[in-house]
Amino acid sequence: MIEEDTRSAHLVSRAHASAEAPTVIAIEPPPNGLDRGLSWKGGAASPAAVEKSKNYDVTSAPDVSLPLDPLLTHGVFENGCQFYVRPCSKPSNSCELRLCVRVGSLCEEEHERGVAHFVEHMGFKGTKSFGHGELISYLSSLGMQYGSCLNAHTNQDETVYKLSVPLPPRVPAATATAIAADEARVLAEEERKGRLSMAINVLNEWATGMRISDEDVQTERRVIQEEWRGKNGASRRILHKYWDAVFAKGGANLIAERFPIGLPEVFMNCDPQVIRDFYRKWYRPELMAVVVVGDIDRLEQEHVLEAIRSTFAVIPGDLTDAGTPSNGIDNGPRPLAPLPTVELPRHPHDLVLVLEDAELTQTSVSLEFFEKLTVANTLTHVRSDVVKRLFTTLVDQRLGAISRRCDGNKAGPFLGAGIACRPVVPDLNCTTLNAICKDDPQSIAHALQALVEECTRAAEHGFTPSELTMAKLKWKSAFSLQLAQEPNSMDVVEDARQHFMRDHATPFAGHTAELGACLELTDDVTLFEVNEYCKRFSVITWGNNGYIDGAEDGPGTDMGACGAAQKKTDTIVTATAAVPDDPHRFRQLTLQHPISEGVGGAIEGSWSEERLRLLLDEALDKVRSSLPTPWADLGIKESLMASPPPPGRVVSVTHLPKLQATEVELSNGIVVAFQRSSRRKEHVAFQGFALGGSSELNELEETAFCMIDEVAGLSGLGELDGDALANLTSTWQTR
Repeated sequence: MIEEDTRSAHLVSRAHASAEAPTVIAIEPPPNGLDRGLSWKGGAASPAAVEKSKNYDVTSAPDVSLPLDPLLTHGVFENGCQFYVRPCSKPSNSCELRLCVRVGSLCEEEHERGVAHFVEHMGFKGTKSFGHGELISYLSSLGMQYGSCLNAHTNQDETVYKLSVPLPPRVPAATATAIAADEARVLAEEERKGRLSMAINVLNEWATGMRISDEDVQTERRVIQEEWRGKNGASRRILHKYWDAVFAKGGANLIAERFPIGLPEVFMNCDPQVIRDFYRKWYRPELMAVVVVGDIDRLEQEHVLEAIRSTFAVIPGDLTDAGTPSNGIDNGPRPLAPLPTVELPRHPHDLVLVLEDAELTQTSVSLEFFEKLTVANTLTHVRSDVVKRLFTTLVDQRLGAISRRCDGNKAGPFLGAGIACRPVVPDLNCTTLNAICKDDPQSIAHALQALVEECTRAAEHGFTPSELTMAKLKWKSAFSLQLAQEPNSMDVVEDARQHFMRDHATPFAGHTAELGACLELTDDVTLFEVNEYCKRFSVITWGNNGYIDGAEDGPGTDMGACGAAQKKTDTIVTATAAVPDDPHRFRQLTLQHPISEGVGGAIEGSWSEERLRLLLDEALDKVRSSLPTPWADLGIKESLMASPPPPGRVVSVTHLPKLQATEVELSNGIVVAFQRSSRRKEHVAFQGFALGGSSELNELEETAFCMIDEVAGLSGLGELDGDALANLTSTWQTR
């Protein structure tokens, strides 16, 4: 089982690598799949596919709710249980099933910390139809590997049980004799339906029939202890410090304390009845959704719907919480427990945080911008989401360009830098600018100064038309690439989970409609919109969180904890005027770096928050006294070559039937072999090589050879410098 903790944004920021700089993350503008917590998934299409996707005018009714995916069957039973069923042919002969329960560690009381996760484990120990260990053995006999095909996770706000069911291939109509074909086809159909029914029954037993025996609880304690011990490393220690600063000190104690893994004193010692009581109290139909997405035809879809109806619709929906308490005294029915109200953090001032640990392997500086995350199933929300994505790409382009710069032997301000925009917890979003640097005071100061300057440059001057054009090209390429592909069952399952967990607020209009809208909106977004959005990331007013109401403060307003009184210029006021009022909006400077133990046990290399705050004050003073100049607009290079080279001629053509390929020899001696493939649409793969290699080089040549990839990427190609080459190749979705 996988126990998923929420992760802090600074630990998941992407770095542009230069030279040997390590990459920390994951958000890659434009990514192959977009974070559904913010809205969409990206992807590519032929003009015909794009035209077909235009089901509505993206400018005519921006606040109208988007329709549900026409291939989706979604409903709610009288007991409150929801279901999502959708055919999806990729991958073939496979079906993804989920039981989503809107219950996680936030529902725990103090003496139950870790019980939600414990219940998840109990689902795999035994149910009313499967004894101890029998469920895993049975599913393994069907080809379902424990871990990849059979799993679950517990978060603060949800528990999700997962099945990936392999289905027997359908039998083609024309095989052997007609009678044999019919018999084989009927057997295959019955086997497929049988497996689907079995999987739905397993979900139902997780929902209503966990055994949770005293013996099972006792044997599982050590398993959970090992899971806790295995994750109790540097990342967990750093995460606890981070959570304490962001949530506990901001009044969001429930989020800060309720880590899903729980407390050892609870999961090692709690009475088994406490676990049973939690299960009976919270595993209720109105808090559940069943999701089935896979390679199923119309008849199989009807079979799945009937199987769900016959198992989940009959779960009593009006039960009171009548479980027997752990003291053995049953006082009768009690009112159903409501889901807890979770407070988000509020900080009157911006924060400075130092995260140190001896097991950390690199140093990073992050500027983090927190705000309440809202979602809506409207084109207005989709448009704002597209603006966010364009903004992250624009910032990413600039940080990448700075990473590639060098002045002789003088290194740039950081080893690598990037931007991430994602929820820290479901309702709190964090936009993080992160720079990786060397672990010395001067390098940390240079990295912080560069981040402050680029935030200020973007907020005060905005981006250039050519930068926006390039960012749009990247996103249109990403959206179009995915639009040309069939949706994947795993992606659709995740969309359904988000739709359920967000009370139907997230768009779920379907692969074609969503991506088509994104393509149109990407074209429609203006430079003014992006630059207005960018103003909320100004750092000029750092310290007073007066960037919530900074536009109302008069000249000479105190800048707060991070600086002396500063007179705001008209330019600075303009940069903060567009920020919406949000009581959960705050900023944080985070330094994450390793420390070591010296002679006598003294800690070496430690930083105090006051020292970091003074460093920030110095950086802010520089940009307040002299604003950075606008970014130079260098235009767009649309081709690798200004003009194509003189053509040669084909010397010979050789067919290779065993490889289903063709070999062509050109007049310059180059041999080209090509093969047509239908495995991936809109995809072309190239590989070039020559005889020889590093074994034929001397020591000096070998050293140069090891650096050739990095040098080629940094120096560019032909008339394109490194920045232009990086931007151009990113619009092609190359790697």
